[in-house]
Amino acid sequence: MKLKTHKTTIKRLRVTGSGQIIMPTTAASHLRHNKSKRQKSAAKRYQLMSKGMARRHKSLVPYLKVA
Repeated sequence: MKLKTHKTTIKRLRVTGSGQIIMPTTAASHLRHNKSKRQKSAAKRYQLMSKGMARRHKSLVPYLKVA
C-alpha cells in the first residue's frame, strides 16, 4: 500500500545538501511591532531540526530524502 505524504509538513520543511532538515523559525510575523530588529532578522532565517524531531517527522513525510 502506498504511503501518503502530509502536505502541510512538506511545505514547511527543506532538506540541506548534507541531508539535514531545516524549518522556518517561529514567531516570524505575529506581533512584529513589539519585537526588536535583532529578533525580526533572526526570524527570517531557517533553523536546523533536532534529530529526535526529524525522526518524528519521518512518518509524516516518508519519501523525503534525508541522510
